[in-house]
Amino acid sequence: ELRYEYGMLFNHQGYLLSKILILFILTILFANDLSYADIKRTKGQTVYLSLYPTIKRAGKRAPTFLATILTIPNTDLRHPITVNSINYHDSNGTLKKHVLKEPLTINPISSKSMRFEKKELYAGNGMAGCFIVAWKSTERVSEPLVEGIIGTSGTGWVTSFVFFGRVIEDESRYFSN
Repeated sequence: ELRYEYGMLFNHQGYLLSKILILFILTILFANDLSYADIKRTKGQTVYLSLYPTIKRAGKRAPTFLATILTIPNTDLRHPITVNSINYHDSNGTLKKHVLKEPLTINPISSKSMRFEKKELYAGNGMAGCFIVAWKSTERVSEPLVEGIIGTSGTGWVTSFVFFGRVIEDESRYFSN
């Protein structure tokens, strides 16, 4: 069926298809701009990173201890962040180690890593331990990553796992805009 509207000749299917196409194009154009608005900017956080530096292997009574790398990439393009504390807790929540002796500054788009040898992070009776990482910045910055890589190697084999931190406290509420 053909219709004459606004000085143009339309068929119903073509008219509907053109409306859907316009809506699709507008969604793509504006969705790209909206994704930048979703980037969280903050002046500090406390991040929880659960790790399993001890694993039990089938057929073995004794646990296998894994080396651990804690890495903190600063994802902000312009501003440094300062890591104020990194603490390691065992599977019972008991503080086992203060990792930092003094605050650690991480420049924009750079990262700092720390390596812990096998058995250095023994988690007690359980296998899981955790790092609590607290960082701050003088400016609002994009959230840094807090990652843990654990692994071991042997004759002809390598095992590794990657873990990602989770924000447990957003300290940006303590700062004014």
